[in-house]
Amino acid sequence: MQLNLSTRELDRAKLKLRDDLIVRPLPSRDGVLYQIEDPVAVRFYRIGRAEYQLLSLLDGHTSLAEAVTISSRSLGREAFSESEATSVALWLLDSGLAQPTEGTVETAPRSTTSLSTLFNPFWMKWPLLRPEGLLDLLLPWTRWFFSGAATVAVLALWGTAIISLVGQADAFWNDARAVFSPHNWLTLSLVWLGLKIVHELGHGLCCRAHGGRVTEMGVVFVLLAPMAYVDVTSTWGFRSRWKRLHVAAAGMQVELTIAALAALGWGEATSPAVKHLLHNIVLSASVTTLLFNLNPLMRFDGYFILEDLLDVPNLGTTATRWSHSRMARLFYGEIRPAPIPTGFTGVVIRLYAVLSSVWRVLVTGSLLTGAAVMFHGAGLVLALAGIALWYVKPSIELLLNVGKRWQRDRWSATRAVIVGGLLLGTTGATVFWLPSPFQRQAPAIVDYADLAIVRVDAPGFVDAIHVVNGQTVEAGTVLVVLRNEDLQSRVTDLELAIQQSEARRIGLVNRRELAAAQIELRNQQAQREQLAEARAKADTLLIKAPVTGRVLARRLENEIGHYLKPGTELLVIGDEAHKEIIASVDQRDLEAFSEAQEASARIQIRGVEATSEGAFAVEPRASTRLPHPALAATQGGLVDVVAEERDADSPGVRLSEPRFLLRSGLDRSMAQQTYAGQLAKITPQTTPQTIATQLTRSFRDWARRMIDPQ
Repeated sequence: MQLNLSTRELDRAKLKLRDDLIVRPLPSRDGVLYQIEDPVAVRFYRIGRAEYQLLSLLDGHTSLAEAVTISSRSLGREAFSESEATSVALWLLDSGLAQPTEGTVETAPRSTTSLSTLFNPFWMKWPLLRPEGLLDLLLPWTRWFFSGAATVAVLALWGTAIISLVGQADAFWNDARAVFSPHNWLTLSLVWLGLKIVHELGHGLCCRAHGGRVTEMGVVFVLLAPMAYVDVTSTWGFRSRWKRLHVAAAGMQVELTIAALAALGWGEATSPAVKHLLHNIVLSASVTTLLFNLNPLMRFDGYFILEDLLDVPNLGTTATRWSHSRMARLFYGEIRPAPIPTGFTGVVIRLYAVLSSVWRVLVTGSLLTGAAVMFHGAGLVLALAGIALWYVKPSIELLLNVGKRWQRDRWSATRAVIVGGLLLGTTGATVFWLPSPFQRQAPAIVDYADLAIVRVDAPGFVDAIHVVNGQTVEAGTVLVVLRNEDLQSRVTDLELAIQQSEARRIGLVNRRELAAAQIELRNQQAQREQLAEARAKADTLLIKAPVTGRVLARRLENEIGHYLKPGTELLVIGDEAHKEIIASVDQRDLEAFSEAQEASARIQIRGVEATSEGAFAVEPRASTRLPHPALAATQGGLVDVVAEERDADSPGVRLSEPRFLLRSGLDRSMAQQTYAGQLAKITPQTTPQTIATQLTRSFRDWARRMIDPQ
C-alpha cells in the first residue's frame, strides 16, 4: 500500500530516518553543520542546526507536527514553520532518507531517474555507466597530473601559452573569424564534445586520486545538445576543503592545460588544417570553459568552488530561503527566520540570491527562445509547454496559496494582493506606457563626404613622395614627383626645333623669300602647340593636391621606383570640413527610419559629447556588401559578418544578412570635431517606442521568420 500524500495530511504522518544513514558533525566557523551520508546511494547531504533538530525527532513514533512543536521550544525563532517542515519531509521522502511508519503502510519504490528527467526536452539526464573500472584503469597513468608539483608546472605552462598568444594576438584573432563560420560548426561541435568528455574524466580521476568514489557517468542533453557528466558526490565526505576544491576545479585544469598546449602548437604549426584545428581547441577549451564552468550561477564547477570557499553548504538553498523570507516580509508582512552568516559571507549570499533569480529568468527565457528557433513548429509547442511549466503553473499555485491564506489570515492576504497589484501596475506602466530605454538604432561610422581622388595623368616612375598617410595639406602642395625621361627629352627637342625654325625663318626673310618664310612660320606655330602640350604633360609629373584636406593613402612609400600608368589612383584627399555618417540599417529596423519625421535622425558619435541632428537618405536596395571595414564585429563594430573568399575586390568578409545603407551629412562644426573612422549610432526621430511595442514587433518578426524562413 502506498502513502497518498495528496489525500492525507503530511504533518500527521510519522516518519523514521533509515537506520543505515551516517550523521556526523562538520567543522564550521559556526559549529552547527552536519553531514548525512547515504552509503547505499553514495549521496551526501549537508544540513544546519534547525534541520538536524527536526530530523533527530523523526523516530517513527513522533508525527511531523509534534516534531515541529518540540523543536521550536529549543530553537525559538530559528525553528521551521509548518510549511517549511513539510518541504523538509518531502525532501526526505523523495531522497529515500526516511519512510512513514503506519502499520502496513509502505512508500512507493524510489526511482533514481524519473521519466520527466529522461525525456524533458529542455534537460534530459541519461546515466550510462559506472565508470570506476575505467577510472581505475587510467589512474596509474594520470595520478601524477593531480599532484602539487604538476599543478605548479601546469600554471607555468598556462603563463607561457598566454605570453605566446599575446605576441601573436593579431594573427590569432584574425583566424578566429573562420572558427565562427557556419562551415565550421560541425568541427567546433565535435571538438567541444570531446573536450567535455575529457573534462568530466578529469573530475572523476581527481576524485579517485583523493580516495573518493565515482558512482555514475552519463550525458545531459540541453535542447538536445549533449554534455557529459560524472557523479563525484563522494567528495562531500572529504575532510579537507582543498581536496574538494581540487576535484571541483580538476575539469577546468585539464581543459585549460589542453588549451595551453594547443596554443603553443598553433604558434609553431605551418599546416593551415592543423592550425585551424588547434584554433578550435584553444577557443573551446578556454573561452567556453571559463564562461560556463566557472559561472557560479549555474550548478557547474564554479558553484561548488564558491560554496567551499565561503564554507556555506547548500549555497543555493540558503540563498533561496533568504529570498523567500524577504518576499514573505514584503507581501505578507511575516518575519520568517532565514539565518545567514554575517559580514562578507552574508553579503555574498544576498548578492547571489538576487543574481541567481535574474539568471534563472534569463536562462529559462533563452531556452524558450532557443527551442522556438531551433525546432520551428515543434519548437513553438515546446516553448508554450515551457511557459506553462515555468511561468503559468507557479502563477496559478501562487494564486491558490493566496486563496488559502485568505481563509485563515485575511489581513496578510489583502496586503499580498495590494503589494502585488502595485508591482503589476508599475510593471505594466513601464512596459506599456513609458518609453523604452532601448530605442531602435543603426550602427554607423564617420567618413569623408566628398573624397578628391588623385590620379596619375602622365606615365612615369615614382621619383619622390613628399607626404605621408594622414598628413594635412593645402591645395597646390606637391604630393608626388614622377620621372619620365622620354617626356622631358621631347620638351627639350621641341624647344631646340623651334629655335632652329626661327633661325631659318629669319634667314628666309633676309633673302626676301617671303613665301618660304611664311611656311616656316606655320611649321613653327605647330611645334609651339606641341611644346605647350608636352610641357603641360611634364607639369603633371609634379602631382599636386587639388583641394585642402587630409591625405589618405596606405603604403604610399612602397610606390617609390614603380612605373605608374595614366589613370592609376595614387591617393585620396578628404576635406575635414565635409564629413558624413554612413549607417548600416537592419531590415527589421527600416520601418522605424521610414517613419522618421521629415527623414531626420539623431546622431551620437563615440567620443564626442555633443549630438547632432541631420537629414538622411536610405539606399532603396539591401545588400550584403560591408559599407566600411570598421563596422564589422570582427573589427570592434556592431555589424555581424561572415567570412567569404577573398579577392581583389573583396575585404574577406560580408554581412551575415542583407542590410540597407543610410547616409546623413554632418554640419561643419560637428565635422571638424570628429575624425573619419569614429564609430557612431543613428536614431530615427520617431515617437519613442514602449517596451510592449518592441516586444510585439519582435514577436511579429519572429513569427514571420517561422512561417517563411526565406
